[in-house]
Amino acid sequence: MAIDNFFKESVKSGNRTKVVVSMKDSILLDPTLKLFDEKLQFAMGKIPNLIEEHDGETFKSEDEWTEKYLYDVLADLTFNFSQERIDFLHQLAPTVKKGEETVNKKNTKSQKNPSSRGVRHKENSKQDTQKIAGTVTAVAGAITTAAGLATAHTALTISGACVTIAGVAIALVDNSKE
Repeated sequence: MAIDNFFKESVKSGNRTKVVVSMKDSILLDPTLKLFDEKLQFAMGKIPNLIEEHDGETFKSEDEWTEKYLYDVLADLTFNFSQERIDFLHQLAPTVKKGEETVNKKNTKSQKNPSSRGVRHKENSKQDTQKIAGTVTAVAGAITTAAGLATAHTALTISGACVTIAGVAIALVDNSKE
């Protein structure tokens, strides 16, 4: 995979926040972390103190790994870009995304079987989509908040916080009774 010009310019200008956010986002695009590793190698000598000391957070065991947890760890990466968190994501992202592919394959097979379709499956699908959309919105809000804090822009920080709250609300709303 190729490193995009936005990332190269962010590194060149020394904008650590943009570099970290771009690297984090690359994990969602490529859960093998090959692109992430390329970007890390590119940025390492050019951004002082890119890798931070770990904040001491302990990570969940593999049986507790979910897509939501992956998004949480990615959000944490924005605030603490530590080698420990990077190493953990090398295990977490491929495992969670591989599990997601397995679930998607099962769903595709069950959708081919007309007897397995039903209202309940559609409700669960809608709820899953809503939770994912809410989580992604919350993560985007957290990133915006971090960018606002890093650049001391109050309006950006407040906007990011509002988006984060909206994302959490979207993810937590239970529409199954409608």
